[in-house]
Amino acid sequence: MRARASYRFLAASLVLSACYVGRSYLTAEILQICGLLAALGAMLVGLRRNRTKHPVAWYIFASSLVLFLAEHVCWMVNVVNGDMIAGPIGEALDFVGYLALLVGAVVALRQRTRRDAGGVLDAAVFAVAGGTMIWEFGMLARLTAWHASVPVFVVSLTQMLIVVAGLGVLVRLALTVRNARAALCFMFAALSGGFVQVVVFPLVSSESVHYPGSLVESFGLLAVMCVGTTALHPSMAQLTEPGPEVTERLSAERLLMLGGATMTAPISVGIWQLLGHPADSVLLVGGAIAIVPLVLYRIRGLVLQRATAESALAHQATHDSLTGLPNRVQFVGLLESALHDVRAGGSPQVAVLFCDLDGFKTVNDTLGHSAGDHLLIAVGQRLQDCVRAGDTVSRFGGDEFLILCQGNDPGEVAARIVTDLQRPVTLGHRKVTIAASIGIAAATAGGDRTAEKIIHDADVAMYAAKQAGAILPRLDHARAAAA
Repeated sequence: MRARASYRFLAASLVLSACYVGRSYLTAEILQICGLLAALGAMLVGLRRNRTKHPVAWYIFASSLVLFLAEHVCWMVNVVNGDMIAGPIGEALDFVGYLALLVGAVVALRQRTRRDAGGVLDAAVFAVAGGTMIWEFGMLARLTAWHASVPVFVVSLTQMLIVVAGLGVLVRLALTVRNARAALCFMFAALSGGFVQVVVFPLVSSESVHYPGSLVESFGLLAVMCVGTTALHPSMAQLTEPGPEVTERLSAERLLMLGGATMTAPISVGIWQLLGHPADSVLLVGGAIAIVPLVLYRIRGLVLQRATAESALAHQATHDSLTGLPNRVQFVGLLESALHDVRAGGSPQVAVLFCDLDGFKTVNDTLGHSAGDHLLIAVGQRLQDCVRAGDTVSRFGGDEFLILCQGNDPGEVAARIVTDLQRPVTLGHRKVTIAASIGIAAATAGGDRTAEKIIHDADVAMYAAKQAGAILPRLDHARAAAA
């Protein structure tokens, strides 16, 4: 039912835009103001109905509509006074309104694009690069023929870059988003209307000014009303939700494309000069300001993504995936380093504690593998709480843990472990008390045992401790099964 309201509003927008064309200046401005008020009201109603988690962006969109509304009020006042243009105040309000739309779009899509920030940045970069060519080989000649001032050049270029970048981002989102297609379509329609106003009009019109009631202004009216339509549709709330994860790699082709995008503006200006025209300083500055920061930020993101992936792979290679503890590979490396330190006289001794959980299989068979995994995680955390600063806890495999003890008194650490494991571990609605058999092997400065030999000796000592008296786990509400 709520979706129907947005489609009805869209239909009304189309009717109003059609009625706008060909009207007198004053009537056209009245219709324009009515359309803006309707779009503003639709946005406020949509915010109330759809309960988006991130309403800030839509309030920024609303502020842009207010700015456009103020612009057309100024225009209507000028029309009443016999002047058919918006005037400097109206043009300033229009420019700031476009900037507000840009800010609103960035805020609205921040959550949606967080997992695909690279792809969205690429779309913006390539769209802006394409926009620079549209400017240099299309809009520039028109504005020059109209003897436009430098501020008009700057405003026109800025508006064009905002619109084309927005269209590029929306195209990228349309390829990856599945649950907000309707809202994206309405936003695309809104930006398309802006594209007609800002880009198409200078390319096809022989007049430098578009007046109230003109066809091009009807596209502007339809654009702002499509923003209101977007806010009315229930899918608007999903525009600000995180999108699907997209992973990309830093390839030579991608770097080449990004480098080419940065060169678009100077190459376009160079070709323009070769054709006998004066250098376009506005595009050189504006293009650099628009593209270079985006490309640098994109490359930074790709480098960080690669560094993060490499760090994750390195962590996976040296750590247990379940408990997060160092695995056997890293433990052996740390033990070899500690042995070297002992032989060099830097430490009196190093010891290895080999801990094997007694009765873990019973817990696994009785409560399930998920409970067994949670028990291993809990035991790993307790072992870390028992060791001293400088000691290392590692999961050796299965229900076996190794502890690297630097310095003297490894027996003290073992005693703390035995005591701490006597406290029950809560697994769901049941409590399990687990015990461990512990074997200790130490190396001093005069020894020559390898890391593998010390681990083997600690393993032998552990089995001797286990044979001296194994302890089965005690399971509340499951004693018969434990027995």
